[in-house]
Amino acid sequence: MIEAKDLIGDEITKKFSRDNILSNLNRIENLYQEEGLRAIEDNLTFLRDLTRIIFGIDINDENLIIIWENILKAHLNLKREGQVVDMRVVAFDHFVNGNVISNPKIMELENFKNFIDLIYQDPKTFTYNYLLLKTIVNYEIERINRYGGYFSIILIDIDNFKYYNDTLGHKVGDELLSEFSRVVISNLRRSDILFRYGGDEFVILCPETRRIGARVVAEKIRDGIKKHFSSRNIEISVSGGVAVFPYDGNTFEELLEFADKLLYYSKSRGKNIITDKFDSPLEDDKRMFPRFPLEYNEVIIKCNDSEIKGRIRDISKSGMFIEVKIPNINLYKTNEVYLSKVKLNGGEYIFDIPIKLVRVSEDGIGINFSSNKSLEVLVYLFTNY
Repeated sequence: MIEAKDLIGDEITKKFSRDNILSNLNRIENLYQEEGLRAIEDNLTFLRDLTRIIFGIDINDENLIIIWENILKAHLNLKREGQVVDMRVVAFDHFVNGNVISNPKIMELENFKNFIDLIYQDPKTFTYNYLLLKTIVNYEIERINRYGGYFSIILIDIDNFKYYNDTLGHKVGDELLSEFSRVVISNLRRSDILFRYGGDEFVILCPETRRIGARVVAEKIRDGIKKHFSSRNIEISVSGGVAVFPYDGNTFEELLEFADKLLYYSKSRGKNIITDKFDSPLEDDKRMFPRFPLEYNEVIIKCNDSEIKGRIRDISKSGMFIEVKIPNINLYKTNEVYLSKVKLNGGEYIFDIPIKLVRVSEDGIGINFSSNKSLEVLVYLFTNY
């Protein structure tokens, strides 16, 4: 199965021009001459994925077989007439000029590439547009539902963009959008993809990325935007919300709605803020900070020269309680205590950072994350997010 990021990591036209895609189509054509419809049926997964990703069309299998048989026949007829035409061009001609998306009109491959750009590119920022965003996200959802996995989306918005648009004019506003998108792209990983969602809102798709990874990407964007525009004495910042499939929604619409709620929450908190699920209490939470399910874990605490093993018994967004047998409570009250290591599900995480205790008893110690911000990462380790 073709993966979305393999087709649009750089330019979608370059990816569609890859030799392996053309060789697969030629292979299917050769088989079709020998086996007929069976050749199409045996390669239906490849043809379905190609049709969905390149043309943004979902077609049932019965019609898909008919369409690709027509494409193969058209290409074979051209070859019999002595015309050398790329099969991808014939396929594109069928979808664009046929009744699917009439007379046949064979296009040059270069014109085909330009047309693809027009379909999927935002004309102001030259980023990918909403049409491709929806196509790719729906594709990724179907792929993950079939094979497993996850991905994240980050919905970002330029703070106070309306002010700049209204006071400086729409031309300057458009230039600002273009510059903004370039700065965002410069702060992305190679696998991340930027789309313009609409107005001054953009979406970043982070394939195979869970919440903590997406949060890192979002914070890097936020810092990069602030730093870039501050160097030019322009007060531009960005707010955002992070949503993760399949944990925050089952459909494209649900994911965007979830991310939009978190974006709104970021704006309400003063802007220039990134919000994920752990920063914003959900409407269906029964408590402000719900407890997270605990996996098997082991914790090593250091005080002076002694090391004591324990386990995290209770953890939420607000803090945690470590169950540990303390031989001398007063010693832990008067000396600096370190969280050394956490072992979880076969992994070992080294911290070696001092912790402020809010509770010390014979059966353990309590830690408040508001006084130990660096420990909030532990929340992510105890979830599947």
